[in-house]
Amino acid sequence: MINTPFFYRYNEVSTFNQWSAPTWDVFNKWWLEFKENVDLEDYKVYLGGSFVINPLSANDIDVMFTGPIYDYQKLYDKFKYGLDLSLNKYGIYVDLCWWDNVDFCSYPRNKDFFRYHNLIKMGGVEYKVLSDICVHDISHITFDKNLEIPEYLSFNRVILPMPKQRRKEYKFNPIRLN
Repeated sequence: MINTPFFYRYNEVSTFNQWSAPTWDVFNKWWLEFKENVDLEDYKVYLGGSFVINPLSANDIDVMFTGPIYDYQKLYDKFKYGLDLSLNKYGIYVDLCWWDNVDFCSYPRNKDFFRYHNLIKMGGVEYKVLSDICVHDISHITFDKNLEIPEYLSFNRVILPMPKQRRKEYKFNPIRLN
């Protein structure tokens, strides 16, 4: 039991500081430092999610990688560094993940249209403690045990658009960052 008003851990990244709602100013500072310290040569990196649609209502920032994965450890290191930097230096939550593509951002928004997409996130346990109570506790794993994905990453197929993404106002074009 952790005796604290706030604690968050996702795999090897942790913080006792509750993050704030992101702003463009803070995100831009995070992005400049992140891209200076991480090799992004093999990836296209996009900004997406609710921050692109309405930054004032966003709780986090979605940063999406696409492109070939030559080394799982290096991809994990990028995710780990980016999350740690966002939480412990800039006080915001940047959710980093890899997608097979970002076409889903412009899919029709109706209940009968969906596609499967491959998603890779950091693997492991993610939990949040507020006022000494665990309010979030999940394990990110690869469900298909036939895949040779290291445990520090989780690889899964996701149906997109998700229900929240079917709303008309959720349609957006991701912003290419590099």
